[in-house]
Amino acid sequence: MVSTATIELGQRLADVLAPHGRIALQFCSEDVYRRFRVLEPALVSCLDNQQGVGAGCTYLLVSIDGEPAGALSFIMQDNPRKAQPANAFGRIDLVIVAERFRRLGLGRLLTLSALVFALEVFGRRLYSISCLAAHPAMEKILVDFGFAVRPKDDKNFVHTELKLSAGRWAGLLGDAVSQAGIAARHTSFRVRQLLGKA
Repeated sequence: MVSTATIELGQRLADVLAPHGRIALQFCSEDVYRRFRVLEPALVSCLDNQQGVGAGCTYLLVSIDGEPAGALSFIMQDNPRKAQPANAFGRIDLVIVAERFRRLGLGRLLTLSALVFALEVFGRRLYSISCLAAHPAMEKILVDFGFAVRPKDDKNFVHTELKLSAGRWAGLLGDAVSQAGIAARHTSFRVRQLLGKA
């Protein structure tokens, strides 16, 4: 199992968010995440029947002006059938933004931040990152980043996957940092526009 309990978000994400003082991103506990989870009971999470941290889950929380605004669950697990070093896979589980903070680009920022985190911390070990996108906006974020859409019989979600070959993760990390920076600028602008100046 991949442990993320003692890993910091990383300098790249700190640099992305530094110019945008109203936006904060941090790890959060499963209890904090579950406060967002109840906002979207219809979404299906692979963590619904198990404890998240024990399943290799990381929770990211984004706040605006100190108020929790959205959360993301991300799972990292080892595949014992794959040879090292690239024997880990990641899954973006759920991205949930509180109603008051929608239309600010926080879902995009959370998703791209999770990709930066995963690629920076686990890049050499990753062979795949996937997501079951239940919303067209989420599908667009992932496809824009290079995730491939795999056909699924279930019409409630779209299965997307980003396959990583040896060495590819470094270029993807640069892309994720760049796109997260653009998302942070966009979100910062929208926060000022819709929520007023701080």
